[in-house]
Amino acid sequence: MENEAYRQELKFIEKVVELNDFQLFLTMRDTRPADTYKEFRKTDNFGSGYVNRKKICEHLMTTFRQAYGVRGGKNDLDFFWFAINESGVGNRHFLKSDCGHLHIAIGWKKSSPFYENPAKHMDEFVLKVKGVSKKESADGKRVIGKFGWCDFCSSLANKDNQYLIQNKGAVANYMSKPEIGLINGGCFSKQPFPSPNLPHLPSDQDLRLEPLGAM
Repeated sequence: MENEAYRQELKFIEKVVELNDFQLFLTMRDTRPADTYKEFRKTDNFGSGYVNRKKICEHLMTTFRQAYGVRGGKNDLDFFWFAINESGVGNRHFLKSDCGHLHIAIGWKKSSPFYENPAKHMDEFVLKVKGVSKKESADGKRVIGKFGWCDFCSSLANKDNQYLIQNKGAVANYMSKPEIGLINGGCFSKQPFPSPNLPHLPSDQDLRLEPLGAM
């Protein structure tokens, strides 16, 4: 991406998080050997890596809906979400090939019974996604997860409240952080994509960029 377009995209991400009442935050990564399973991790300009991660995110939100027993069409669900499709960073947020992952913020409408307890069924959700072996299961039954190869973390050191957002400003900064460096001569888009029922999108005024300082 060109620098100006990249700055605009980061501003959009920051403002979406600021404007909406997100309560949960998680990061999805592929735990399989990087030299064998690359599709989810793949770093490429608007290519198959982005397509794969977006498709998996949509399946993931369907699983979230099932775990909470939420009914309704895509445009009138009790919850909404916003995902960042990152091409991948290594140490100190420098771009690293084939390290792609997803950041997802989730919020409940105030009318929802889960608004006051947004993480009520997160354990069921994680179980449906990751599964559990017979040996590790509480009832001795094996559960085959939808995406047993993945791992979740909050990435914000929330400790016991791992998925609950403690500081929305920190989430906005984290999701809109630039991926520093170049691979194959270009900046890589974060490919942000919201649920169809996201309550608030930034206005043109919200997205106005400040002039860069003189060099």
